[in-house]
Parts: sequence; C-alpha cells; structure tokens
Amino acid sequence: MRPGDSFSILNRGKISFDADTFSLLYLPIIGRDAFGLYQLLRVFSTGKISHFLEYLDFGLNPFIDALDKLSGIGLVRVFDQQPGYFLELKSPLSFEEFLA
Repeated sequence: MRPGDSFSILNRGKISFDADTFSLLYLPIIGRDAFGLYQLLRVFSTGKISHFLEYLDFGLNPFIDALDKLSGIGLVRVFDQQPGYFLELKSPLSFEEFLA
C-alpha cells in the first residue's frame, strides 16, 4: 500500500452507527488513530490513500497500523484490487451486542 494508491469505499451508506456507543466501547480498544480513520472512512467514497494521510496527519505506517486494527476488530475488510483497494465498512456492534 502506497500513498498514491486509489481506494473505493464499499457499504458506506449502509452503516448503522451510534457515535456514543462507538466512542465508549471502541475507542479504548482501537485507539484514537483507528477511531479517526473509521470516522473518515464513513465520509469518503473514493480517492487516494494520501487523502487519509493528510487529513489525519499520519505517516503510511501509522495508517496501515490503524487499518489493521479496524480489520482485526471486524470494522473494515480490505481488498487489494490493484491498481487500488476496496475498503468494505462494517457497522459497529450495538451496546447490547458488544456486551453479549
């Protein structure tokens, strides 16, 4: 993955999202970098990886680490379809689902 690589977001409009639950339950686990990245993924639809790096003031390695955290917890799936990437967003669990 390089800054000039393109991306397309899948499922952006189909995300069920409660900001309070996401902040209270997910932020302590994924950290602020992954938290901020997920918020931007919900807004963007297409572009270059460099857009995320600029908005979040990240280097490439922190971006990849944040994306790995989101993937590991099931909030994002990454598909390498060179010359770009597809990022499939998943909805965070509800408060009840998270604690079950």
